[in-house]
Amino acid sequence: MSYRINIPVILGAGKAGLTDLRVQLFDNDGVNVGSAISTGFVARGGGNYMWSYDMADGFQGGGDVYSNAAPSTILGTFAINPQEAEYTDAKVSSRSTLTTSDLDARLAAYDPATGTEASAILAAIAALNNLSSAGAQAATVAALAAYDAATGSDVSALNNLSSADVQAATAAALTAYDPPTKGELDDAIATIAAAVWAHTSRTLYNIQDGFVQSGKAQDADLSD
Repeated sequence: MSYRINIPVILGAGKAGLTDLRVQLFDNDGVNVGSAISTGFVARGGGNYMWSYDMADGFQGGGDVYSNAAPSTILGTFAINPQEAEYTDAKVSSRSTLTTSDLDARLAAYDPATGTEASAILAAIAALNNLSSAGAQAATVAALAAYDAATGSDVSALNNLSSADVQAATAAALTAYDPPTKGELDDAIATIAAAVWAHTSRTLYNIQDGFVQSGKAQDADLSD
């Protein structure tokens, strides 16, 4: 294979109008390759030329430019590097082992979303953020209502006893207790005293520090 290469050859104003220019190709070691080439030159004026040539695929080296009238005088030299100038599309494409059928099969298996599916996806995404300010406030109110926290009245009702209510509750508790009245207590004492003084013999025990003195009761006259 070969590829078309275009190389500018700038020789200067003193070499304008030359019609016998030649190019001798050489390899990386400076060894001439093939015969001198006399075609492909296009004068651009002022000693500037363009040289075009169908270069062999993979060739690397350079070329010497000279006039056929003085072949031993090299007027210019240029380099040829296929990695810079060679048409690489075929080389890159040849690295793949995929056939047209392989590509068709892979494209068929890709199965991208249809227009309807894409629209549904976009609609679902849009629905994730469609809550207005009013909607957010309504949702907040509903959540607070469901929470059912104590109101101000509920809290106030926990301590709504007045001073009069406290006094009434205390009186009711004392009434339920029902202790003896002074009159009832006086009657009970009088009854006990009468029963004691009705005995013909009364004995007084001398008790000191919780022990009976002399180990027996001491009689005492308790008569009037």
